[in-house]
Amino acid sequence: MIKRFAKPVRFAALAVAASALAACATEYPGNSYGPSEVGVASDIYRGRLLAVQPANVRSSEPGSGVAAGALAGGAVGAVAGARSDNSAPLALVGAVVGGVLGAATEQNAARSGPGGFRYLIELRDGRTIGVVQADPRPVAAPGQEVLVEYGSRVRVTAAY
Repeated sequence: MIKRFAKPVRFAALAVAASALAACATEYPGNSYGPSEVGVASDIYRGRLLAVQPANVRSSEPGSGVAAGALAGGAVGAVAGARSDNSAPLALVGAVVGGVLGAATEQNAARSGPGGFRYLIELRDGRTIGVVQADPRPVAAPGQEVLVEYGSRVRVTAAY
């Protein structure tokens, strides 16, 4: 009876582990758009870039590496013990080891550099706003004109 469910359980565990690890790799650079943003109008304001500051943009919320690692490790441990009575203990060990590895991966990702910039912008109507954006390099230099796009999220781009 257990052998009949071994393949589906193994497949489900691997799918859960892959999904959990993929969730850790989310970044939102200023030039990326999600499917829900296609064909949607947004308001665009002109402004002058006052300052650019490096910002540490994390690719995930704090603790998500631990959660994803524990979930993936528990699933792998359960699959490894599926053919014996050791499924629960191996799942527990896998969850602990996965959580530790997930935490280490999360810390390493947070240390990998700024990952983005904080832009201070004076809009033409006199308001000053700040926008943090995941960019590999600044979109413009201080003093240059930029466009601020208000849609499902705010984006800063160079005005050409």
